[in-house]
Amino acid sequence: MLQVMTMAVLSLGWLGAAAVSEVQQGEPIVTLWEGYRDPIAWLVLLWPAVGQYSTGEAAQVAGQARCVRLFWQNFETEFKRYVDIC
Repeated sequence: MLQVMTMAVLSLGWLGAAAVSEVQQGEPIVTLWEGYRDPIAWLVLLWPAVGQYSTGEAAQVAGQARCVRLFWQNFETEFKRYVDIC
């Protein structure tokens, strides 16, 4: 929890510094993110916050399930081969 809060504070600080820099240069703040009107970009940002799993977590769970299944398939084959040798 502390790591998440630290990253949030650092990110907000970075955003604030960038916004001040833009204003000092006479640029509008919306130039910090040119794609702010893109619905796909908003979907990508909101997916981890709203969904039960983020895309990375979902991919990790699927990958781990596949690896475990492959491990046990190979384990059974290798175990049978070892028993036949003995």
